[in-house]
Amino acid sequence: MSRRRGSFLSPLFHTGRVRRHIAKLAWPAVLSHLFLRLGGILDVFLVGRLGASAIAGVGVGQLHVFLWTTALWGISAGTTVVTAHLRGAKDPDRAAGVAGRLLAAGIGIAAVLAILGLLGRTWVARLMGAAPDVVDLAAAYLGLLFLFFPITAALSVLAAVFHGAGNTRVPLIAYAGANLLHVAIAIPLIYGVGTIEPMGVRGAALAVVLSDGAAAVFLFVLALKGGLIRWRGGSGGMIRETFRVGLPVFFDRLLQQVGQMTYAKIVLLYGTSVYAAHQVGLAIEAFSFMPALGAGLAVTTLVGQALGGGRARRANAVMREGAWLAVAFMALMGVVFFSVPGPLIRAFTDDAGVLEPGILYLRIVALLQVPLALTLLLAAALRGSGDTRYNLIVTIGGMWGVRIPAAAAAAFAGAPIAAVWSAMIVDWTVRTALIVRRLSRRGLVTKVSLGLPSQGGER
Repeated sequence: MSRRRGSFLSPLFHTGRVRRHIAKLAWPAVLSHLFLRLGGILDVFLVGRLGASAIAGVGVGQLHVFLWTTALWGISAGTTVVTAHLRGAKDPDRAAGVAGRLLAAGIGIAAVLAILGLLGRTWVARLMGAAPDVVDLAAAYLGLLFLFFPITAALSVLAAVFHGAGNTRVPLIAYAGANLLHVAIAIPLIYGVGTIEPMGVRGAALAVVLSDGAAAVFLFVLALKGGLIRWRGGSGGMIRETFRVGLPVFFDRLLQQVGQMTYAKIVLLYGTSVYAAHQVGLAIEAFSFMPALGAGLAVTTLVGQALGGGRARRANAVMREGAWLAVAFMALMGVVFFSVPGPLIRAFTDDAGVLEPGILYLRIVALLQVPLALTLLLAAALRGSGDTRYNLIVTIGGMWGVRIPAAAAAAFAGAPIAAVWSAMIVDWTVRTALIVRRLSRRGLVTKVSLGLPSQGGER
């Protein structure tokens, strides 16, 4: 069977139609990511009047929960990829059966993680060096969150089921509604009102549980009505396939997050002002990469559906258009970061000690926006094909093979902070080169076994 020669990034398909499909799925996904991030910010903001210890307790608690939720990311990613492949193969009944079994599996795994989290909630806080009063507040906050951790799992898996079906709007409505409910009930629960006694940080945790629970029920009812979930059907083989796809995602996200924490500790060696500039710069940079993450989710879904239906040319077209859209947007943001960094930093802080290193940070990250865009979108396409092991290899190579050793060497050699931050450019450039090399050799090839007589078709 012949294959057209040339770059895998050269146009081959109906680009206008593909771009519209990506945009249709991407914009709700972008807003969903924003609402997910907003949830954690809200808790820190709402307990602010309780004092610095309460803020620190909630912050430490969120870091603890965040480590456990990496397991849910693996399950969710596997759910999206496998159900997208099944729907692309025109097998919605089996997709619904698999989704039902994965929802049950996700809740069961979360129950085990909840027990471990409850047992270790004070130990982790102490390991992080928290003061005794902060440890107690973190434990109080985590007690409710881990007790109802299966609700978090249900919400994550249900959103993934909708994503696999190509529907990103319903999860957006769920996350937006959860944030609105969170704000409405958190203040009276934290500070008390009328007959409601003030609960402090426990009230903040209860607001999270109730709002996430409402969002999960909303998605569950719509999934049942829409035929996206069934309690019968789906094979053990497909469940194993989901975990085969999802397990590398879990380790990928875990190693990335631990790497980010290690990198932050290296930056902290340069002092509080430099670290503050690093944090402010990351917050500003999020305006560039958050849309790319939304486009990445759209690409993962569309690639999975295309390959599941044996339409490899369409899958590669989706990957190309998603990559170019991300590159165009993030390159523009890079120009903004490099040209006007001062006003952007001043929008967050007027601390003179933060301003100068903050400007330097934005000018350095401006140079990595293109390789970052390519890596995010091409990795999303590989994820959609089920090739999650290679993404894990890329993360290990970039973060742990390049960034951490280079940054640590620069710091211990007494090099300026610019050298430490420049390690990010090398990291993302190496990741891009590794993924481009992989895709240039063979393009996208499905790694998901649906157990169908034939997964052939358009090539």
